[in-house]
Amino acid sequence: AIDDFAQVFDGFSIGSNDLTQLVLGCDRDSGELANLFDEDNVAVKTAIKAAIEGAHRHGKPVGLCGQAPSDKPSFAAFLVEQGIESISVTPDSVLTAIGAVHDAERKLLVHKEVKNQLKKELDEVKEAKKEPKKESMKAH
Repeated sequence: AIDDFAQVFDGFSIGSNDLTQLVLGCDRDSGELANLFDEDNVAVKTAIKAAIEGAHRHGKPVGLCGQAPSDKPSFAAFLVEQGIESISVTPDSVLTAIGAVHDAERKLLVHKEVKNQLKKELDEVKEAKKEPKKESMKAH
């Protein structure tokens, strides 16, 4: 469906509260079912990841609004790891969310730098193996 919507819309905003209710089939405001409401559920995260990947596949930005990044810094980090462009949080959680986003972006940057360094070293090893071996000339 996102492939069809991407032809019409300039970008996407994921409503994590509604998406969580839809995916898990529970109402977070229901006293009997509220304990089942969890954005960290694998099915919810899989749906969010698929939405972000789908938006990016079409070069469209995607953001998320909902309670999860405000309540759970680890959820904000998950969103950063997936490549989300924007996250809405409640005013009282802005500093915590900024810290979580900063840490997640830093980890991604370090991972990328290490990966690039390893690739460079591997390329050097491959290149060295291609070079003909020079045998030292011995005087008799």
